[in-house]
Amino acid sequence: MRLKDGPIEDHVRLYRDLLRRGPLRLRLLEEGHARMGSSLHHLAPSGEVDASAFLYSARRLPDCMAAVDRVVMGDGDEALRSSGLIEPSLCRHVRALSRRRLTLFDGRSILAAAISSPSDLDDLVPALTCYQMEWNKMHARLAGSDLGRGISKSPEPGSGEEARRVLRISREDWEMMTKTWGEGWREKLSAIARGPKDITLELAPALPGGGRVPIASWLEELLQHFRDLGARGRPVYFVSSNDHSLPNLLSGFVADNREEILAFALRDPRLRKRWEIFRDDDPAFVDDLLYYSAQGYLRSGGRLSAALRSAEEGVGIRRYERSRFFDLRAQIVEIGRLDPDRIDGRLPVRGASTLAESRALILNVDYPLGLAAHRLLSEVILALPDLRGVYVMGKAATMYGRLGDVMIPTAVWDVHSGRLFQFENCFTLTEVRGHLREAAVFDDQKAVTVRGTFLHNREMMEEFKREDYNSIEMEAGPYLSALRERMPGKVGGGEISGRPGGGNLDLGILHYASDTPYSQRASLLSKSLGYEGIEATYACALAILERILGAEADRLRRR
Repeated sequence: MRLKDGPIEDHVRLYRDLLRRGPLRLRLLEEGHARMGSSLHHLAPSGEVDASAFLYSARRLPDCMAAVDRVVMGDGDEALRSSGLIEPSLCRHVRALSRRRLTLFDGRSILAAAISSPSDLDDLVPALTCYQMEWNKMHARLAGSDLGRGISKSPEPGSGEEARRVLRISREDWEMMTKTWGEGWREKLSAIARGPKDITLELAPALPGGGRVPIASWLEELLQHFRDLGARGRPVYFVSSNDHSLPNLLSGFVADNREEILAFALRDPRLRKRWEIFRDDDPAFVDDLLYYSAQGYLRSGGRLSAALRSAEEGVGIRRYERSRFFDLRAQIVEIGRLDPDRIDGRLPVRGASTLAESRALILNVDYPLGLAAHRLLSEVILALPDLRGVYVMGKAATMYGRLGDVMIPTAVWDVHSGRLFQFENCFTLTEVRGHLREAAVFDDQKAVTVRGTFLHNREMMEEFKREDYNSIEMEAGPYLSALRERMPGKVGGGEISGRPGGGNLDLGILHYASDTPYSQRASLLSKSLGYEGIEATYACALAILERILGAEADRLRRR
């Protein structure tokens, strides 16, 4: 597949070039952004408020954005702090609801964001542009109303329905907006009424001598943190997934605290309804529901955080969550310390008793964004010479499926490199289907890796559909590029072999559907996939662990 250069590529080249020249007013990018025809911001050229697109971008930016008028971007925390563009002593770490990125806020008007790869730039700049454009549309409507003139001075109670009418957005969008903003929604609305956004972007200068790539520094810091494990001299299975599924399946923590977590889950009417349907005839679904709910319980201030860490460390699961280089969480799992009695019962590993002899480790990282995946796996291959397998579980938009369906690709077209990868995926329908009740599995699929969530449009999606590409995602292409470049002996030509046992790297990629681009509402509701993804997430995680533990048991028996 060959896509013609169009408004998207023109826009990407424009903002990259302008940023290299110096500070850039975001207003200069608005016309090009609108001309892209982004699938996620289709109302950009119009005067109509695109509430869904605004919320999509707002969830991927820190909550302090209402005060921000300048964004400084640099190659890691050290580059930002030494740039002279921010005052380090005033800065505090801030986070977005739906995007991990190392960001600092000076408490007044400057946001500093670490850029670990070009994908961060391609993610951040369109999100900021969308945010500003929709903010200014809402400001224009509020400024022309009595309500807006009133709340620009101070927030007013009971102004919600009138504000919705002034902004001319649906009740559904308004409910989503106030839910996203939380208790401070009146203050946010007041800030929009007070004035328009005119954000300036600026790149921090590179460190003298170039410095190390933040991801390389992150990996070195991780290996030093776990230096007692001697990871460089041990077999390693690399997994890219999330930071909770594998630990939940291996630690037994949720089973130990079942009643407390279940009581929390049943406060949610949606989860209670599903629990009442499946509790008697599908214990596997109930287990997955508890795994999902455990994350929310712990985030809510539940008292079990220390118990979670103790349970995980007791079976050889160690977490790495804070780095000054790169906002990426990870765990290292010592396979030899796993307790078969605490592993999820759906993992029937042949020869489980022999795993106690294993020296192998699982390195699980939490979804690096876009080209950061290429840099990370490239560094992992260099640092860990006995790499046995690479397994990727990621979210994707689906052209044909439903939310929560699973796609198993055997071909990936990578927009970054313009290369088609055809490979033997170690996973097939058989390994996943047995763990699913409601979701479907599509095997032998074609996936396309795009630059960013805003950087595809209707024309591109029509081309993907004509070429029978079902999945649209951001990491598979960069991972495959890293394998092809760093392991030429095992990855030759245009193809990657995933055949186990023949001296080649074991390779598996699983995608589950988190968006449906042909349904605007489903794609832009600006919420996490939520409980619709419970089944798919754990089906994929179970398939990955069964593959790794089975391969390690077989290796030990052969030895």
